[in-house]
Amino acid sequence: MSVVVLFDVDNTLFDTERFRRALDHALTETVGSDRAAAFWAHYEAVRAAWGHVDLPEAIHRLTSDDPVIGEAARQCIKALPVSAFVASGAAAALAAAAAIGRPVIVSDGDPVFQRRKIEQSGLAAAVGGRVRIFQHKEAHTAEIIAEFPADHYWLVDDKLRILSTFKRVLGSRLTTVQVAYGAYAAALPQADDLPPDFVVSEVGDVAMLLSG
Repeated sequence: MSVVVLFDVDNTLFDTERFRRALDHALTETVGSDRAAAFWAHYEAVRAAWGHVDLPEAIHRLTSDDPVIGEAARQCIKALPVSAFVASGAAAALAAAAAIGRPVIVSDGDPVFQRRKIEQSGLAAAVGGRVRIFQHKEAHTAEIIAEFPADHYWLVDDKLRILSTFKRVLGSRLTTVQVAYGAYAAALPQADDLPPDFVVSEVGDVAMLLSG
């Protein structure tokens, strides 16, 4: 039986919460707490409006208000070593996926910073370059399935909304795993959300599920 394992990135393979804390510290040290707070206000406004994080857009909006903090944010993000924020257990989960089939990264987010993060962190190489980035990947389920055909799929993600959408399309051909970590994982279920097949606290636990 052919198997494809679809992995999310933020707060799944990549510890976005820890990255945010490091970025906040760097920004505060560089421009002060008030200007750092202005960056996060734009960051959250973009996420609320678009349903995903888009750092370039947040910086663009911030730069329009305050060019100094906009450039500071750009430089702080560039200076952070993204490989240091790969989630604990990510390598084990990806290796377990490769042992049973093909691991594929399917991420939400902007096509610029998100791709650079995935490549520079080593995650792209770990999945053999099979990386696809969409603003809203749940709108591209048919495209993803067509590009990566398999008898059975696994989807590892922190967002219940996305897990539910893929489950409605694939049904019993999909096993869903929610990584209950970060802002989206803490969100209350919506009325039409489907319960995930498994819930884990970190992506490293996925290795045991795949190996079992």
